[in-house]
Amino acid sequence: MKLRKSTFGLLALGVGTLVSFAGALSSTLAWFAYSTSVNVQMKGTAVNETEQLQVGLKTDITFTDALINEYKLTTVTDGTDKYIFAAPGKGFDSSLINYYLNQSGYASNTLVPVTSKKYNAGEDINLKKAPMAGHPEITEDAPSDQYAKIPFAFRVVRTDRQANKFYVKNQAVWVSNARAIADSGVNNIYKSVRVFFSGEKFNAQDEVVANKFIFNPSATASTPKYTNVAGLLNLNDNDYYDLYPGSYGVDGTEIIYGDYDGAPTALTHITDDSAIADVNGTGNTSTVTTFTAKHRGGNNVYTSLAGITPHKANFKSLSDIKPSVDSLGFLTGGEVVAVTSNTETAIANLEATVYIEGWDHSVINQEQEHRFFLGLTFEINRVA
Repeated sequence: MKLRKSTFGLLALGVGTLVSFAGALSSTLAWFAYSTSVNVQMKGTAVNETEQLQVGLKTDITFTDALINEYKLTTVTDGTDKYIFAAPGKGFDSSLINYYLNQSGYASNTLVPVTSKKYNAGEDINLKKAPMAGHPEITEDAPSDQYAKIPFAFRVVRTDRQANKFYVKNQAVWVSNARAIADSGVNNIYKSVRVFFSGEKFNAQDEVVANKFIFNPSATASTPKYTNVAGLLNLNDNDYYDLYPGSYGVDGTEIIYGDYDGAPTALTHITDDSAIADVNGTGNTSTVTTFTAKHRGGNNVYTSLAGITPHKANFKSLSDIKPSVDSLGFLTGGEVVAVTSNTETAIANLEATVYIEGWDHSVINQEQEHRFFLGLTFEINRVA
C-alpha cells in the first residue's frame, strides 16, 4: 500500500500540581489530573473514502455501563487482550483515563518525584523512589501510585464509498508535537515532566521491533539530552548540603547522593560557612534550593564533583522524535512510537508512563503545589 501525506493528529492535554523536593523528601503530596477532553483533528481526506483515528486503552478494567453509554465506548477483544475504544474521530476523554488510573492503582490525582536512575534508550524503565535525606543509595522501587501509566491503543478506521469499514494494518504512528508548560507564567515544575514510551517502530528491514525511550517535552535541540542522577543535595530543607554526621571528634562529610563512577577528589575542610555553592551546575548562585546550598563550616565539603562521573538518564527531545514531511507529503524520519498490527483488528499499542524526574533541577521547594499542562500530538500517514 502507498502512504501519503499526514492525516490525523491526537492532542491530549493534562494539568497537575506537584510535590516540593527531588524525591520522597517530605510527606507533602500534590495533585495531578488530566484535562477534560482529548481532541482529534483532521488534516486531510482521501477521495471517495474516509479514515478516522480511533483512540482507546488496553485494559482489563471494567468500565460501567453508564460510562460506556455516555461516551459511546466500544469493547474489543484481540486474543487474550481486551481494549476499550472511543468512537472513531472522537478521542478518548481524559475523565475516562482518570477512571482507569484510579481503578488500576496508578497516580490519578498525585504525582511524587521519582527517578529512572541510569537510563539508555531501548531499555525497560524501572522507576525508583528519589533519595531520602541521609541515604545516598537509591534502591527502592517507586510505588505505582507515584506515577501514571497509560496503555494507549490506536486503530485507523477506513470507510470506502460503499460504506464498508476495515482497519488499516501496519500503520506507523508518530508523536509530531508535544509541550509541557506552566499553568501560569511563574513556575518551572513542568520542566521535570518525563514520558517513557514503550511501543513499536520499523527497523531498517521494515520489521516491527520494540521502541522504548524517555521523552522530555521541555528539552530543546540545543540543550543536553540527559539528566544527571547524582550530586550534592539539601534534602533537610536548610541552608546547607546534607552531611554524614561526624563521630569521635571527626568532622562531618558531605553526602554525594545517587549513582556515579569514579571517586571524588575535591574534598576539603572549611572552618566557616561558604556562600551559596552551585556544585551541581544549576546556574543558580543566589537562592538556596534542593540543588544549590551552602557548605557548613567545620566540616569536610566537596567544592566540586571533580573525580566522579554522574550516571545519566538519557532522553529524547521533540526535535529527535517528530517526523518531517518530504517533497511528496510523506511523514518520514523522527521516531515511530506505535505500529498497527498485521491482523484484522489492526491495533497499535503504546504504553506511556508519565512521571516527575526527581533529579531535574526544577524540582525544588519553591515549586510546591505548582501545576503544569502536558500536550501530545500523534500523527499518521494517510493510506492511498
